[in-house]
Amino acid sequence: MSWLLFFFLLQLLRLTVLFLRRYFYNNVLLGTTAGCWHTCAYRKGFPDHCFDNTFVQAERPNPRPDQSSIPPFAIIWFCDSKNVSHVLPDYNNEVQMGDYIYGNKVLNSKAQATVTCGYSGPENETTVPLSAFTDAGLMKGTTVGIAPGDAEILKQARKLLGF
Repeated sequence: MSWLLFFFLLQLLRLTVLFLRRYFYNNVLLGTTAGCWHTCAYRKGFPDHCFDNTFVQAERPNPRPDQSSIPPFAIIWFCDSKNVSHVLPDYNNEVQMGDYIYGNKVLNSKAQATVTCGYSGPENETTVPLSAFTDAGLMKGTTVGIAPGDAEILKQARKLLGF
């Protein structure tokens, strides 16, 4: 009986490990908030993945004076806004999330992409341009461009949904 219990617990542990990893890919997101949202790794070896997505960002309708009109496309909790290659040592994570956010396409009216680094703080201190990551060899293959007009977005949505 003890071997059966051991086997059951081993399988339960295996399933738990599989479910700790989250994969977010091949999506088209329309919105005014981040798409790779709170991307983090609570434990070394179990990072979230955010890749091959298209983010069509609308401008914030009424940004505060200290906010950009275009929101960040990603939020990374353990990111150091002063040095994106440095991982903040929290929860013993030791995972560079810039390696797990890649190949995304960010489209908006200004053709700009930013990332929020850290838990909290004023946007002018926590927001980092995508170029800081790509220049450091992170977020490989992520591109930025002008968003298509509403008619084109609706056309693509209809095609995708089979309407």
